[in-house]
Amino acid sequence: MRYKFFDTEIDPHFDPSINLPGFETFESANQRQEELIRHFTQHDRSNALLPILRSCRKDSRCYSAACDKCLRRFRRVWCSKLAKSVHEDGSWYSISLVPPTLIFPINCLGNFDLTKFKDRLRQQINRTFDQERIVIGGLDIAIQEFDDKCQVWRPHFYFLTRGGGEGRNENLGRFYSANCQTVRPVRSRIIGATKIDALKAATYTYKSQFQVRAPDWDRRGNRDSAKVPFNIEHRVQLAPHLHRWGFGGRLFRHGAGPDVSWLNVR
Repeated sequence: MRYKFFDTEIDPHFDPSINLPGFETFESANQRQEELIRHFTQHDRSNALLPILRSCRKDSRCYSAACDKCLRRFRRVWCSKLAKSVHEDGSWYSISLVPPTLIFPINCLGNFDLTKFKDRLRQQINRTFDQERIVIGGLDIAIQEFDDKCQVWRPHFYFLTRGGGEGRNENLGRFYSANCQTVRPVRSRIIGATKIDALKAATYTYKSQFQVRAPDWDRRGNRDSAKVPFNIEHRVQLAPHLHRWGFGGRLFRHGAGPDVSWLNVR
């Protein structure tokens, strides 16, 4: 049964649209939605997403994960519940996972088997952490640009976990061999004690806007990366995959507990 997140009550104390500066507004989400609709109308009127996005109304939501308005509402529900759990416990860590070999040519993101990768990741987590360890997170998507201006898709993941410590959490890295593009595939940090810290960490687990990362240098002359938002061409390529994966497809969960029973909702 589809999760009717538009009917789900949001705790105002942890609603990122109220408490987190910079969280996308409904107006900005609607503007991004209209931009996609205009592109499909002008360049690809036969695209299956066009009637779906056009149909999304206040009294009849489309529930497509490619819809910016529906995505914003889902993030408000998901992130508020996750941030509340993190803030009330106070012993949570973030884990970022950037698999070095999970790279796809710019027109070949369809070759990424998300279900298969999640199954493999679940096995790796089972071999790294105890069965009761809660690991919650989601898929992020970036485009990486190399020095030769070649661009590739780079799926990666951002998790929150209760306990373990930074070093123990990074043991997950034993399954991923670093290379020159990905020096440290797994990083873990403790999440701060404030509500804002919890909200920021929660919103990172399920992003609505994605970035192109290009080679750059910081002020001290060290290698760094410049980050710019996806343009409309990037978004058009990604939208069908977001729709196909659905809201739940991008999520990952391991472990359970009475204080996060809301995660059982489908």
